[in-house]
Amino acid sequence: MENIEDILHELRGSYSTSFYSIYLNGTYNSDLSRMTLKDQGTLLHEYIHFLQNISTPWGIRLSSYIYSCMSETLCKLKEQDEVTIPVKIQGDRTISLQIKFALGTSKLTTSHASIDWNKGIGLFIKEIKIEGKKYEIPVFKVTLNTGGTEDLEIGGLVVMETMSSLYQSLIHPNAPHPDVPYNLIAKFCQQYYPALAADTRKLICLCYVSLFSSFPGTKLIDLIKCHGNDGLDGYQVFQEFVQNTPEIVGAVDSLIERFKKLLKGMLHSNLDYLAAVFEPVKLSSKWVPVITALYDKEPFDLGHFQTMISQIGMPYLHTSCGQYSFPNGIGKDEASLDLIELIGLQTVYRYFRTSKNCECELSYMCRGEKRYDETRCKETSWSREVECPFSVAASWFGLDKKVVKRENS
Repeated sequence: MENIEDILHELRGSYSTSFYSIYLNGTYNSDLSRMTLKDQGTLLHEYIHFLQNISTPWGIRLSSYIYSCMSETLCKLKEQDEVTIPVKIQGDRTISLQIKFALGTSKLTTSHASIDWNKGIGLFIKEIKIEGKKYEIPVFKVTLNTGGTEDLEIGGLVVMETMSSLYQSLIHPNAPHPDVPYNLIAKFCQQYYPALAADTRKLICLCYVSLFSSFPGTKLIDLIKCHGNDGLDGYQVFQEFVQNTPEIVGAVDSLIERFKKLLKGMLHSNLDYLAAVFEPVKLSSKWVPVITALYDKEPFDLGHFQTMISQIGMPYLHTSCGQYSFPNGIGKDEASLDLIELIGLQTVYRYFRTSKNCECELSYMCRGEKRYDETRCKETSWSREVECPFSVAASWFGLDKKVVKRENS
């Protein structure tokens, strides 16, 4: 079975699922108006992924799955005297299968092909079984420019990228994206629900509501069928969802509290930023930033985005220009230690779970300094011969004192 961890890592775009980390291929300025249009749009796209991650059951479920994989990996690093890369873990097969099918298709499997949008999109429902339980997955059948066809399963990846790219279009309308997974839903709606396709705000809201389901792709198609031609706007659809599911507010709040306990049990640092960041996005706060910002009396613009950041905060951010910064602790002037520790653990976890001989993911912090060495950063990042972010994190597991080798080496 394909490694779900790798799918989430490779397809995260510039937002690191579960680790509250945005990478911007450009330049960041706290005054958003001083950024280029492209950088503004990209940052908004990734910020919406951040909000999906911390405010929806689907986002928190992905985080919980990743953390379970990470905990098992780090326990092995701590317990074993000899470590082989990649570290093999068992994981929970049932949960892994559920997430695999709920994620859906991420890209075309036919190399160098594209979708011929002059041909119609077919929709059928695929039934799967996981441990004897049946699930329904919507599938788009598309025609390629090669003349062949492909079946594309519509899941959480398509939903998240559709929502983020639509939000991005509000300030950067012509930002280019590959058709899979970004444009599938919009193209489907253009064919069957043209009024909805023309209503970007409403389609964003439908995507967001679907992320409160364990199978977002299935939920989104149901919502499109239900609301594609009705007279409700997106805000009304969201309110109707909350009113018709009165237990959802308490359920999401409880889910967030359980998740914070999971974080607390995994980290040595006291929760600080990672405790506070969830509060303004809880349904019980009655703000729901991704919805209310869309239906303000003024059309969504940079000012609304700036308000989101000021009230929720910015996660860890690093850029291709060498900028990087951690959010401060709550009421403090220094970086929040809990997120620093989490990023360090993520880096060690990813390095020891990846079969490719890749450079340490924090090496950008060291480039331009004497401690940077490409060979070391790829092959012996854990060595304490050089003090760097990775070697410090690796020392928590005594890796500098263990035998570390690569599989088949």
